[in-house]
Amino acid sequence: MKKFAILAFVVLATAQAHAIQSEQSPLRIGSMAPDFTVMSLDGKKVRLSSLRGHPVLLDFWATWCPPCREGLPITNEMHTRFQSQGLKVFAISDEVKKTVADFVKQNKYTMPTYLDKGNLAAAKYKVSAIPSVVVINAKGRIVSYSVGLEPKQVVLSNLKKAGIKVK
Repeated sequence: MKKFAILAFVVLATAQAHAIQSEQSPLRIGSMAPDFTVMSLDGKKVRLSSLRGHPVLLDFWATWCPPCREGLPITNEMHTRFQSQGLKVFAISDEVKKTVADFVKQNKYTMPTYLDKGNLAAAKYKVSAIPSVVVINAKGRIVSYSVGLEPKQVVLSNLKKAGIKVK
């Protein structure tokens, strides 16, 4: 009887954790990722849907945000480490170009960085807090949506859900 009670508790706790995770995600996991267009720091427009066939990591952030500053090295590492597997990274800020460009240069980031003028992409993803990191699989479906700073292991786990081979 004790084993049954423990098993029932574990099942219930797992179900509650899943429900909480689903509630915290502003967009439904498994749904198609909303399309948007952002501007790269070198002035080129990029549309998310043009990258269909590739897993994508979106990181909504700002230069003034301490948790974002802590998480951006992880995003940059994911870009460097998994671009050979086709991962496309969008580090997206709504700040002015000079502020973002200076910050990226100062920190020697190599990840693709984009400007979201008017917060149009952030609105489509219902971003209410930063950092917000969304992982999309090659079919264009959302596989994870994290609000707040996540440890590198969580980001790696989320990339695995998108088909990235993490060693």
